[in-house]
Amino acid sequence: MIWKMQHDHETYKMLFLKILDYIKEYRATGFLSDIRKEGIVAPISSNWVQTEIMPKAFALGLKKIAVIMDADVFKKFYIKTIEKAAGSDRIQYFDHYEPANEWLRS
Repeated sequence: MIWKMQHDHETYKMLFLKILDYIKEYRATGFLSDIRKEGIVAPISSNWVQTEIMPKAFALGLKKIAVIMDADVFKKFYIKTIEKAAGSDRIQYFDHYEPANEWLRS
């Protein structure tokens, strides 16, 4: 998923529900999210992903999440909250695609 802009809560939910569909249909075990242009994620959206999406994604077989990010302090805070739901062994941070894809394939 390459985020190109900030989204409202309803759009954010719709996108993550589509991601769940993709994980189920293709039996995806890895997910890459480039959040460099995502903007600030509202607390309600972050909480929803943690409580609703993460458990379902892992139950469907997702094993790894690679996040492409920059040094933005708000993104670091957001990702740390997601890491609590995912577990630090399932999520890694990168600043380029190549190492992220290599980690997902490992």
